[in-house]
Amino acid sequence: MFTERFNPDVLAKMLDANSPSANEVSRLLQMDSLDVPELARLILASDNETSRLEVISAGNQRRESVWQKRLFLMPPLYISDGDPNREGCLDYCVYCPWRHGNVPADKLTRMNPDEVRREAAHLLQLGYGDIELVAATDPELLKGQNAARMVAATREAGAQNVGINFFPLKRSGDYRALADAGCTFAIVWQETYLADIYKKVHPRGPKANMQYRLEAHDRALQGGIKTAGVAFLGGLADWRFEALATLDHALYLRKEYGANIIFGMPRWKDGAGIPMHTAPAFYGDKEYEFVGALYSLAIPEALPWFSTREHFDLSARCAKGGGCMFTLDCSTEVGGYTKQGGFAQFPVYSRSFAQGVEWLKNLGYDPQIHLPW
Repeated sequence: MFTERFNPDVLAKMLDANSPSANEVSRLLQMDSLDVPELARLILASDNETSRLEVISAGNQRRESVWQKRLFLMPPLYISDGDPNREGCLDYCVYCPWRHGNVPADKLTRMNPDEVRREAAHLLQLGYGDIELVAATDPELLKGQNAARMVAATREAGAQNVGINFFPLKRSGDYRALADAGCTFAIVWQETYLADIYKKVHPRGPKANMQYRLEAHDRALQGGIKTAGVAFLGGLADWRFEALATLDHALYLRKEYGANIIFGMPRWKDGAGIPMHTAPAFYGDKEYEFVGALYSLAIPEALPWFSTREHFDLSARCAKGGGCMFTLDCSTEVGGYTKQGGFAQFPVYSRSFAQGVEWLKNLGYDPQIHLPW
């Protein structure tokens, strides 16, 4: 389990050091593989503008050498914003508009498998090939067989790759049921790897158990899922530590299970009815672009995911060289592609499949509708 070897104090100590020289940065960027201490040195180089740009350029080049400007399109399909009989999501995350009790009772929605199948079919008709299922912490989806039915419905609609971004399931056997139903990737954003911050932003609910969440990817991969999504939520804590901890986690999953890695790139956004109205820590566009490039230097075969939380121009700049996941059409309302009037988790930028594909091609990218694994 990752929790048996994760040591935040050791990671923090790596970052409590002098910045590397230009020669050291050049040497590190010429290496074929980088370990966690070496990645920490590159993170420390980000304060120097010349070094920061060198890291970004090297990351883009590394991506292009592997992926030849291919981008992998993935729409999210939101299927539940919580339990209508229990005031919605079971969690109280201070940064999330879907937190317990915040979604109006008349807006709470949980799709059934038939509705999921129809909504997935709509996305596939637009031109997509793979789909990510997203849900709040809904007790019905904490049961492996119920979650598997949603995956199966999406596969029946015609999706080739189906992933989940749900509250982590309890046992590897639950993930085995998902894999048997056709689930190919499991997303669990850690949000923060710092225990004190984690406790502060997750005061109550199932998500308050940090260790349970940290071990979720182990359970998923032991259960037969092949691809794991890891991420921190930018803006909650020092991005330098969070990026290094995310890399530590991803490298462990690669070594232990041979997992394919998706690096999420979410940043905190303000929303209706949440206690947190200002990001506690700075994580600007320059830092965001740097982290995406660093992920590609660490694991060139991994895919950073630039979502519609960010403006398309920023995402396109960050995705230089290809080798990234990209979202075009996006609704964070449950069933929001075919009907409106739900309660969005957060505002997004959205562009139609046809318009988005043409735009990406004009930028020199090669959009793909299926993940490469």
